[in-house]
Amino acid sequence: MDTTTPTAEPPTYDEHAAADIPGQRRGKRSLLGFGSPSVESTHEEETTFDYEDKYAPDEEYKEMGPKARVWLTYLDESKKIEDRRVEEWRDNLDVVLVFSSLFTMVVAILVSRTFHSLRINYKEVMAILMGELLELQRAAADGRPIEDVPRSITDFIAGQADLWVNGLWFTSFALSLFVAILAMLVKQWLRQYTAYTSGDARHVVRVRHFRLMSLEKWCVPQIIGLLPVLMHLTLGLFFAGLVVFLWGFSVPLGIALACVTGIVFVARHCLYIPSVR
Repeated sequence: MDTTTPTAEPPTYDEHAAADIPGQRRGKRSLLGFGSPSVESTHEEETTFDYEDKYAPDEEYKEMGPKARVWLTYLDESKKIEDRRVEEWRDNLDVVLVFSSLFTMVVAILVSRTFHSLRINYKEVMAILMGELLELQRAAADGRPIEDVPRSITDFIAGQADLWVNGLWFTSFALSLFVAILAMLVKQWLRQYTAYTSGDARHVVRVRHFRLMSLEKWCVPQIIGLLPVLMHLTLGLFFAGLVVFLWGFSVPLGIALACVTGIVFVARHCLYIPSVR
């Protein structure tokens, strides 16, 4: 009679099941990235889980096998960290996408009305020529030589203020579009980074490590951190063009807007408190 105790086979790793780890509470996703994060930090989450009780012991000489407990433990621990980090990245990207889309629409409306100042106005040219024709008729009626009538200048030269305003706003518009496209591209990268991987635990660990190394190789975290800086630069260019635009109508109004814009930007960077990880 065989009295040996059968050895339990270590379980295979399931990413969906590992997402619901005891002590980790998921909240609702906040609107536009503001509010509480998707993975809430709780006191229970700080406790250390006993994976010796959660997973069956490995067979002798199979401690590094495809279904070894070390890989399952590593995947559970790494998934908690990745979930927090990816959710934070996605929330930041959502804010950048919404803001850049709305900002691009506003700048597009303004640019569509100001770029006409860079082209010749044929109605104005027609009015100038009609005035010259009337002067010629009056000179002929008075018996004066028509050579005394000054010629109308119809050569078009765009003003410096128009060039500056349109240049700054077009640059802001293009940079805002670039930020929106880059944010969508990064969201696609994150979707591929968190895509489901089938197979044994060791294979999943290798795939995740490969994805993490690729993410760092292409500087994705640095790109995500650079997007808000680019949006600040876009806003700075827009307000600089707005100051030049208002300066042509009223110098005090342009000075007031420049002072307010400078104070806001300085206060924004002085009062910014980086989050402590």
